[in-house]
Amino acid sequence: DSASRVVAAGLDQPVSGLDVDAFERMSRTQSQHDAGVADAVAAAAERLVGVVMLGGSVRSSGFAQAIGRSFMDLPVAFGETLADRWGEQVVAIFGHLGIKPVPVRLLLDRSATMPASGSLPGLTAVSVERDPQDFRGTAGVLHDISGDYAEDDYLLVANAIQVPLVTLGELFAQLAATRSDVCVVSHSDDTPGGFMLVRYAALHEVKPVGFVDMKEQALPQIARSHRVSVLECAAPTGAPCRFPDQYVRAVRVLARLRAGHDHSADPFAEDWQRTFALVEEQAQVDSTATIHDSIVLAGGRVERDAVVVRSVVCPGGVVKRGGQALDSFVAPKGVETRGDGA
Repeated sequence: DSASRVVAAGLDQPVSGLDVDAFERMSRTQSQHDAGVADAVAAAAERLVGVVMLGGSVRSSGFAQAIGRSFMDLPVAFGETLADRWGEQVVAIFGHLGIKPVPVRLLLDRSATMPASGSLPGLTAVSVERDPQDFRGTAGVLHDISGDYAEDDYLLVANAIQVPLVTLGELFAQLAATRSDVCVVSHSDDTPGGFMLVRYAALHEVKPVGFVDMKEQALPQIARSHRVSVLECAAPTGAPCRFPDQYVRAVRVLARLRAGHDHSADPFAEDWQRTFALVEEQAQVDSTATIHDSIVLAGGRVERDAVVVRSVVCPGGVVKRGGQALDSFVAPKGVETRGDGA
C-alpha cells in the first residue's frame, strides 16, 4: 500500500524532485507485489475444484411455506429466477479466470423444496444434493462433503439464498489474493458476507459430528494452525432473500443496478418513485391496483383499487378490493406470517 501511494504521489511531481533510487525501489517492490498476487490467484484458480452453494436452513419459515416452491425458483426480475441469476454468474467465473468449468454443488437441508429444474441454467455440471446429516452447520456440512478433495484444493462457498451483486470471478481473485486457507467476505457496514474461499486442509479442524457453525465455532479453531482472513468489501456482494423484506430489497437492488444506479441502502433516500413491479404471469392483478416495489407470485390476487407497497403476495394470498398491503407478505389463511419480517 505504501508503495502504491509513493508511486501515485510521484506522478504529480517532477522526477527531479524525488529520490529517484527510492522511487525505483518502490516501483520494483510494487511490481513484485503485483506479480505475487497474480501468481497466488492463478495457483488458487488452478486448484479450484468446486463451487458449493449452501441453500439449507436450520428451520423452515412461514415465508418458505407460503411461497410453495424452492427459493431458487423465485423470480428476481421479469422472466428471470434466482437460479437463472446464479447460473449466469457462476458460468462467468470460469471465463474470467480462464479455467475449465468445475462441478457446482447446490446443497439443501432435508426439508427444503427441490428446485423445479434440478439444476442451474447454463451449467451442465451441477448436482443438487441434500445435506449428508441434519443440523451440522456450515462448517460441518463443508467437512462432510469434502472427503474426496486434496489438501491444496479450494472451494468457493456461497450462500445460495441471495442475489449475487458482483462479478464472481473478480471476487474470487480478491479472495485468492489474500493467500489464506480460509478467507471470508465482510462488508464495511458490518453486514455479513455470503461468500468464502476455503482450502480443504483447513477443514480437518472441523469436528466430524455435531453442529459446527463456521464463523463462531470453526474459524477460531482453524486460525490456530491456518491462515484465516477477512476480505472487507465496501459495497454488498450479495442481497439475501430468505425473508420477505430481504426478498423485496434484493429485487429492488437488482433493478436499480440494471438501471445504472448504485445499490446503497441509504435510510434517508427518497424512494417514493416506483423502482419495480414484478408480477408473475399466473397472478391476478386488477388494472386499477397499484403495485409499488412489490412482487405478486403466481396464484396471488390483487383486487380492484388495492395498493401493494414493498410487499410480497404469495400463492393463495389476496389483497381485497380497496385494501392495502404495506411492508408485509400476504399469504393464505393458515400460514404463520409473524416473525418473518415484511
